[in-house]
Amino acid sequence: MIPTKLLPAGTLAIPEMPITKEVGSDSYAGSCVAVSGKKATFQVGNRRYVCSLRKDGLYREVGRPSSESHIRWLLGIAVDHLDPHF
Repeated sequence: MIPTKLLPAGTLAIPEMPITKEVGSDSYAGSCVAVSGKKATFQVGNRRYVCSLRKDGLYREVGRPSSESHIRWLLGIAVDHLDPHF
């Protein structure tokens, strides 16, 4: 079953699960396209991101420093929203 609500941190992604990439105040809808252990591949638009589930329960893009806290991956919902102030 594909969830349709925001899932808590620590939830493992499953293929076809809706996801949202949050960058600051902007949100981009996407989906999970593949999972291998604690790594998941998310697609937003035409771009794919390989992410891994970290000890804090959040997904982070592989190769990016953990200090980049302005990028968040939300599982279970897909929302597109661009901040109109920019």
